[in-house]
Parts: sequence; C-alpha cells; structure tokens
Amino acid sequence: MATQPQVESDMQQHEVLPEPATGSQLTAPNLSVEVNGGTFVYRRYGNTKRDTPPLLCLQHFRGNLDQWDPASCDRIAQDREILLLANRGVGRSTGQVPDTVAAMARDTIAFVSALGLKSVDLLGYSLGGYIAQEITLLQPRLVRRIVLAATAPRGGPRIHRWSDKVYSLAAADVPGVAHFLGLFFSGSEESRAKGMATLGASALGKRSPTSRPTWQPETPNSPRSPSGESRTSRG
Repeated sequence: MATQPQVESDMQQHEVLPEPATGSQLTAPNLSVEVNGGTFVYRRYGNTKRDTPPLLCLQHFRGNLDQWDPASCDRIAQDREILLLANRGVGRSTGQVPDTVAAMARDTIAFVSALGLKSVDLLGYSLGGYIAQEITLLQPRLVRRIVLAATAPRGGPRIHRWSDKVYSLAAADVPGVAHFLGLFFSGSEESRAKGMATLGASALGKRSPTSRPTWQPETPNSPRSPSGESRTSRG
C-alpha cells in the first residue's frame, strides 16, 4: 500500500480534463495528462449516461493505443465509457518504460487518480492482465470488476523468461511486419493471413502499429497524425 499517500495527493490536485468523446476508436482524439513527471496519452470516449465506472483497457506487450480493435471497443463504448491508455514510455506517452509490473501498476493508479476517478473496471490483456492484477492488490477499492484476457498470475509456468525467438523479435528497434506476425501469430498460413488482415485494418484506420518512432508527446488539442500512434511501443 506504499502508493496510497501519493495517490491521494494526485487525487486532490488533478487537473480539469476534457469530457469523454463520443464516436469511435478510429476518431476519438488523443488526450494527455501529466502524471508524476511524465505525459500519459490516452483516448476516452463512449456512453457516459449509465451509472457505470469507466472500463480502463490495459494493453498487451508491444502494443499501443492503435492495437485495440475498434470492432470490440466501439461495441463496448455503446454501453459505457471506455478508456485506452498508453503506459509510460509507450506510444506517445513520455518517459522510460518501467521494468517491473508493480511500477507499471503504480503508474496506472496515478493516471486514474489524475483523471479524478474514484472507481474503474479493468480489462487487462496479456501484460495488461499482469498490471490489472497488481492494481487490484495495491488498490482493491479502486477496482469494481476485473476481466483478465490471455494472461497469467505471478509465478505462472513459462512466463518469466522470453525464448530466444521472442526476444529477437521483441527487441528490434523498429519492428516490421515480420516482427509483428512472429510475436502475435503462429506460422500457419491461416494465422499469418489473420495477422495481415489485422495490419490491413490498421491501415484502413490510417494507423500503423509498425511505424517509425517519434518522440514528441501529443497535447490534448493537437490533431492526430496520419499514422495515428506514430511512436512504437517499448514495453
């Protein structure tokens, strides 16, 4: 519970932020908020008329805001508000990527506090699932419900060391199509076809999950670049 005093301090000092947008993952603007010396970029949109906490979506390893499927997010957003977060050092969020799940969880708690939210539901996907579990342990009263997808608990078998193949794909400075397919899809023709379809869907939305890094954070009112989340993730 070491983060509690800091979280309470952040809650008291949070800034006035834009209201959630309606529409789609493809059109919701990139917003930003200052969190413990860094700029966190996020998207916030959906139905705010229901008395339901926002659903905070925590991304997978090597993902950024553009990796969330609009078909899924937009369907959820019809019923409730949705928050997509780029962790510290990921996408256009500034700073150095933390090297522990606990530190990522503390960052996320501080982000929620900076938005002035008293309660959230969590959807943690893969690495995001590890973070979601840690958040729930650190701040159980903050989390109403938690959904864990394609993830595991601490100490789960075969999750504490990358294979040499995964390491070579994940550690590339500028990932390309081969890296993306190798990390997230099997070698079968059917799986690779689905991977290429995923990349094609990103292109249709004018977003590229494999675009070259840039290092300029977005401001709440800045227009999105043609490639959307133009900085590749590092964690």
